[in-house]
Amino acid sequence: MTIQYRITNAKECFDRIIKLFDEHYKELSVTQELKLNPDYDVYFNADKKNLVKVVLCEDDSELVGYIVFFVGPNLHYKDCLLATEDIYYLKPEYRKGRIGIKMFKFAEEYLKSIGINMIRYSTKTHLDNSRLFEYLGCNFIEKVFIKRIQ
Repeated sequence: MTIQYRITNAKECFDRIIKLFDEHYKELSVTQELKLNPDYDVYFNADKKNLVKVVLCEDDSELVGYIVFFVGPNLHYKDCLLATEDIYYLKPEYRKGRIGIKMFKFAEEYLKSIGINMIRYSTKTHLDNSRLFEYLGCNFIEKVFIKRIQ
């Protein structure tokens, strides 16, 4: 096992990430009555503007995890550059040890190196990763509610 972390762009890696989306969706989605149907054009257009950053976690070049961030000015604090985590996933068999922690720390070091000074993460309530984010030094500041309108 040789774990490597790297930064890439959406266009270069989404064909690989898509192969993990089904696993990711089945495990984490709370809206499975909705068909998974990402708007890749939004990702690729944001990518062209350098507003998407993708962290890959690979084991001997096999993709085993990823984090996708949207980056840009914080709308409430224009002097603050914000990275908002869009999605993250690590295959269950790689969640032992520190592989996931290292993936997030790698992402944070990269984001810091490009001038990001705030990261916003989220976690599902049914698969709560709060302990991970607390370990990484994050503060719990907000709850989010979703309501389906039919």
